[in-house]
Amino acid sequence: MSTAVVQATCPRCKKSLRIPLEWVGQSLRCKHCRSLFQSRTRTSAPPPLMHPAPVPEMLAVPVTEPELAPPAVSNPTPIPAPVALMPAPAPIPVAPPGAPLAVPVAPVAPLASPVMPAPEAANPFDPFGQMEEEIIPRHSVRRRSSGRGPWVALGVSVGLLVLVAGGIFLGFKYWPSARPAAPTGVAGGETGKEGTGKTNGTWAATNGAFPRRALIVSVHNYLYANPTNFGQPGISSRNLDTFMGRLSHRAGFGIPPTQIAHLSDAARKRPIAPTKPVIEETIDQFLNTARAQDRIVLFFVGHGVEIDDEAYLAPIEGELTVKETLLPLKWVYDKLAACKARQKVLILDVCRFSPQRGQERPGGDPMGEKFDAALKNPPKGVQVWTACVGGQRSYEFDSDPINNGLFMDCLHEAAGKGVEGKFPKPTDSFPLTQLAEMVNKRMQDELEPLGLKQMSRLSGEEAPEGAEYNPNEAPALTPVAVLPKVGMDKAELRQVQQILYELTVPPVKVAREEGVLRADILPPFPTKVLDQYPLDKSDTPLRKAIIRTQALLWAVSPSEPPKEFKEASVAIKKEGDLNYDLSILREGYRAPADETRFKNELVADGTRVARILRLLEEGLEEMEKVKDERDKAPKRIQATYDFMLARLMNQIAYVYEYQSMLGQMRKELPPRNPKLHGGWRLASQPRLSGDSTGKKLARAAAKLLDQVIKENASTPWEVLAKREKLTALGLEWQPEK
Repeated sequence: MSTAVVQATCPRCKKSLRIPLEWVGQSLRCKHCRSLFQSRTRTSAPPPLMHPAPVPEMLAVPVTEPELAPPAVSNPTPIPAPVALMPAPAPIPVAPPGAPLAVPVAPVAPLASPVMPAPEAANPFDPFGQMEEEIIPRHSVRRRSSGRGPWVALGVSVGLLVLVAGGIFLGFKYWPSARPAAPTGVAGGETGKEGTGKTNGTWAATNGAFPRRALIVSVHNYLYANPTNFGQPGISSRNLDTFMGRLSHRAGFGIPPTQIAHLSDAARKRPIAPTKPVIEETIDQFLNTARAQDRIVLFFVGHGVEIDDEAYLAPIEGELTVKETLLPLKWVYDKLAACKARQKVLILDVCRFSPQRGQERPGGDPMGEKFDAALKNPPKGVQVWTACVGGQRSYEFDSDPINNGLFMDCLHEAAGKGVEGKFPKPTDSFPLTQLAEMVNKRMQDELEPLGLKQMSRLSGEEAPEGAEYNPNEAPALTPVAVLPKVGMDKAELRQVQQILYELTVPPVKVAREEGVLRADILPPFPTKVLDQYPLDKSDTPLRKAIIRTQALLWAVSPSEPPKEFKEASVAIKKEGDLNYDLSILREGYRAPADETRFKNELVADGTRVARILRLLEEGLEEMEKVKDERDKAPKRIQATYDFMLARLMNQIAYVYEYQSMLGQMRKELPPRNPKLHGGWRLASQPRLSGDSTGKKLARAAAKLLDQVIKENASTPWEVLAKREKLTALGLEWQPEK
């Protein structure tokens, strides 16, 4: 939650004070005369902020920042008696006496019409403006622009000032989240020259702030790999968004909120697809802009693989068997080694695997021997904290009490608690050893009853010597994500997005809610190739069959269909006398008290599933009837027909597999340990083990997808066919806690 910093006057010494708004109403102590007073509020209304200006050559877009981080201000012109937006601290602890307080105040843009970015600043990965930044905090007052200039702004601002009588608790010199480090450049705008101290008119330098920075890169909705858990959604839950706030806790990492950034496709605010070029540019800028006195942490959450004895990290579009699409760990090591920061930490949460979900796509295999060896031996002066070690997986769960990656959930807790009895100073190192002990203890407590093992490990050492702490040095730049501009020879994203719309279908499995694919996470496609697939809206039986199949897949899915398919989906369900959907495919069952009654319930479940199966098979018959028209159709329709037919076959194969799992359970309840497990859950596996009809359809679908891949290289059809082919359709019963 963001709040305001207000300017007030101590009623005793008459000195000017700048105080966070949320401290109003508390007993405070003046930092000048040390007098105690009770503060009171009159009114408050922070002024609106402006859009940042574009960066020449490269487009810099702010990545998701913690809720406490202040937004950038594009117009640096201050006005008298300023009211500035700044982050509100977490629950404020009492710091030791004697430490002077320095609170940064951001200059405020005069009241005027918002300055919109120049056309070239538009996000090329967001053609429809779906990732518009929240440039005004949710709790601020949005004012109308009068266009009357700074004098009107002065009058309005003075009228809205909060006059606070009082002072501030003694000594917050060592409380970083109470005084965030100030960026020297505007996120998304000009960054200034490194080392010059130039601020570009944003935030003034902050004396006393901890010289620490963090960049989190997390990848979740992979194109070709198993999805990874972001954490339980919600602003009060444990997830990667709220984890950023924990990084500011002083007894843990103690990183100023304005020096924490998050690059992720699943971020609650400003999601940006972590493609390989974006990750490379963002890491490069983050490390290159670190100062010599800084202590930095680089997180990576996602998949890691071992190919030809080398370790790689997977971006969102990475193919786990094609090293050219992956990010070499050696590249990351080289960048960290060259970084001039005082302390350099790499935290890797790779080899993610959910025993509840299983392997829905490739990824999540145990860590290989070579990968483990590379993590044990980082470059000199670099520390590596890895979520698991050789032969292990980094487990994730999606049920109470943990809906998160286990390592990140434990780290979330440890970073919030911090090291007991530790009062850090700006010169202190990150307490990694103590935090690792806390994390490992809790992971062991959670996994031991399940018969699973995972242990994190800290390798490498901090450089023995480094730059001295200098509170007067200009702060480091605010971390940003750098999006390379798409070249002129690449197809426009609107063209790609239109193709994705024509191919949009719900997930085969109802268990995993995946976001609709965005054009920005796909690799760029050559214009000359996509020009061979002109838009076709012909009213032919073939095209009608394709559209009906698309509507059918949405009709049986519990996911909300796009508005264009909603009416057709409702009509299909009505025709088939179907008043339910695939949500009846239960993910698991609790162990029954009455086995006979339980098996009768399984029979009823199977009967309802059979009705969905009948409707899908009727759709397959309709697609087969128009197959002869396929070869005479335009290339775009051919590719779409092949993909949609394969997708329908896979859906039917999966429902057959589910029916087979019900049959297995009716025959004999799966094994479990009653002391550890209260039931069973269906987990994914690559191979189908059920009905032969389902297996036959899955083989036919795979062959058809191979054809789509071969005939439509360098197109969205190729990408989606690869993704569909990698989806695991097999199921198996796993005991569940």
